[in-house]
Amino acid sequence: MTPNNVTGIIVADDDSVIRDVLRTRLEALDLNVFLACDGLEAVDLALRIDAALIILDLKMPRLNGLLACERIRQLPRNAKTPIAILTALPGMDAAAAAAEVGATAYFAKPFRPVLLLQALSQFLPISDAMRDQIRHNADLASGIARPPAAPTGVLTSARPGSEGPLDRGKNILDVLRS
Repeated sequence: MTPNNVTGIIVADDDSVIRDVLRTRLEALDLNVFLACDGLEAVDLALRIDAALIILDLKMPRLNGLLACERIRQLPRNAKTPIAILTALPGMDAAAAAAEVGATAYFAKPFRPVLLLQALSQFLPISDAMRDQIRHNADLASGIARPPAAPTGVLTSARPGSEGPLDRGKNILDVLRS
């Protein structure tokens, strides 16, 4: 049982390897990490802890990452909590759907953990010195080998009235909600 008012990072993914990799990396930064196997568990954790960051896989059983993000955004304590979506689904439609439900960032799988950590570091409650160390480690890793997929970064909204990836993302949301 998780006590109320604990601050930490929520990681929800149905892949235990990804959960373990992210937990290990985040705990190395002296952060509390709470793991969920699906979207329902992630929403439950978001009700019980003060999350500094929530990381959601897009495709999970019981409740997918988009619907979990949407529900979490409706919780007053998480209205502004950074939420990152991870997915193996290619294309801008998934990124647009993530933005549509209020995700802060979208990252493609596969990812290099050190580069994902660098991209997420802006949302983590860590010191500037730790952020600099993460950036240094990512620079070293980038110089050694090219990542399978570089993190795509922070989402932005399309201009009102324009047709763009956010509009196409609504198609994914319509399918998932039905």
